[in-house]
Amino acid sequence: MRVVNPAPPPTPEPTVAWSEFKYIQVTNEVKYSWASAEADMEVSGPIRSDIEEFSIESRNGLWKLGYAPANQIESSNSYWYQVRSKPGIYVAGKSNDGGYYDVAVFTLYLPWLFFHGLELNLDYNPTTPTEKDISVHGIWDATRRAHARFLLNAVNAIRSGRARGLEECCHDIARSNGLAIPLERAILNHDILESDPQVRKQFTRCLVFLGMNLLGSYDSCPALELLAKDEDDLLQPFRNGHRDLFRAASETDAPTKILPCSELHNISLLRCLLEFSGGRVERRQHALDPEYPISDNANLFGLLVGIASTNRFGSFDSKQMHSALSKSELFAGDPDISTLDTVEWSMQLMNFLPIGFPEEYLDLPSQVICRLGSGQVDLVRVHLEQIYHQRPSLRKPENNVLLLLTWSSIVHGQPLRVLSEWASSVDGLKLYQQLVGDLQNSQRTEQLALTLAALLCYERLLPYTSNDTAQPLKGSYLADLDFLLNGQLLSNRRMVFERMGFSFLRVLDTFGDEYEDLIQLLAVSVDKKAPLLERFDGFSDQYWARRARDRLAHSRAYEGGALILIKTSAASSMDDGQEWSLIAFDDDLEGSGRWGTFEGAGEGGGTRINMV
Repeated sequence: MRVVNPAPPPTPEPTVAWSEFKYIQVTNEVKYSWASAEADMEVSGPIRSDIEEFSIESRNGLWKLGYAPANQIESSNSYWYQVRSKPGIYVAGKSNDGGYYDVAVFTLYLPWLFFHGLELNLDYNPTTPTEKDISVHGIWDATRRAHARFLLNAVNAIRSGRARGLEECCHDIARSNGLAIPLERAILNHDILESDPQVRKQFTRCLVFLGMNLLGSYDSCPALELLAKDEDDLLQPFRNGHRDLFRAASETDAPTKILPCSELHNISLLRCLLEFSGGRVERRQHALDPEYPISDNANLFGLLVGIASTNRFGSFDSKQMHSALSKSELFAGDPDISTLDTVEWSMQLMNFLPIGFPEEYLDLPSQVICRLGSGQVDLVRVHLEQIYHQRPSLRKPENNVLLLLTWSSIVHGQPLRVLSEWASSVDGLKLYQQLVGDLQNSQRTEQLALTLAALLCYERLLPYTSNDTAQPLKGSYLADLDFLLNGQLLSNRRMVFERMGFSFLRVLDTFGDEYEDLIQLLAVSVDKKAPLLERFDGFSDQYWARRARDRLAHSRAYEGGALILIKTSAASSMDDGQEWSLIAFDDDLEGSGRWGTFEGAGEGGGTRINMV
């Protein structure tokens, strides 16, 4: 029921909205528009009845933070003392000098408080030190004390469960004063240290297990030191106030080198582990960077417990790991250690945290995908599914790595660097040799296109060298391809595969819409404007047409194709030390016994040679 005082106090002239007032002194004059007060507040009887029955929905509304004198908050005879526990009022904490309390108030309570003369100063920044504190401690230490006090009060307010609006008020103040990340870190520390004992036990056990996973030897000094730590030792970093938990570790000279990342990403990693251990869920701290490398996420946990990674998470001997954990202070005397399944534990952690993948995940090299971010691995998976959806006949485990290579043509930055380093490794060279062997064999058109696209993308991943050239070395790019597929290395092989890619694109285009998806795949892999045709490009097109149309192996398509290399004393010297000449003939002359044309044999022009 709304009761209006029959004789309201006069409104000061000019009328000023309550939101413009910063300070309200105890007085009989109400510095607030009476009409606005009628609209914003409900009065139920006399003042004493107001205190008992005053109730406004405050959970999701706007809150304001101010301060009130300590003697009024603490005196049992004051109105402040009587209303301090109301849903729309939260007394946050006492100032460092003991003179006042921080008080957060739901904004719709303000008219009522002001009308009843309760003193509240809204012109207030809780992160700014008082003059008294500065004179005693100096500006730097006083500021640090003010920040620490605000963070402590803010965490207590947020975890009070009073209202979402109160939480937003604290976060807004932190953001506007450069304390957003310290507040998130303080919330995390609070939730870890104040969590249920069973949660803390599981959390610290997970830290030990994560650290041990990153070691190749469980008898090393770092391993023994980690196993000797108890729960209190492992929780110590979370008692260090508001320091970045990972910064000090990542700046050491430890052999583990990790990429820099945001503090919110670090906080989110630890929040994920806390939630995995049964701790409080905090949606604000689900802000993992999807581009941050998976392996570096695991290494961050290692640094937190003093471990420099020498091993990939998940690649451990289960018996040795079980034996090592049984010696840990955290597992001492626990009968459950005998039934602990470390492999299952590892799988559960990888499903919950972006720290690793099971062996042969997506049938891709672990040394590649573990150095990508979780979001980037998702993009790889989408790329695979898109291609397989368009061309189901390509869906084979061995094609996943080929599609990973084609994915490299549409990415940049860290993923491209990871793929380039892998292409230059021994494993990358083995894949190249496998692709060359596959390209020699008879293949379906779609598999042939994918293999050629993968080879081209592989070549693009390798760094340029001073010996690289773009010109044909054996008379034509098709002849160069023959040399490459027969195991010889040429300095123009990048250009050879590019020219073959363009040639195959021209052939696929003649099939109409049948291979539209393959044309797209190959075009993206080539990723260049088509060059001007050269005099032997038509022969390359005939070669790829035979391979696509008749599914011929390389040797048959090449021998029956448009170009033949013969050894002749009249030929110019090639860079393999042999003397070769290039024979070109029209496709309709093949096997007919008619004469071909001898191109490039000396200065006299053409020489005729019988083809039968």
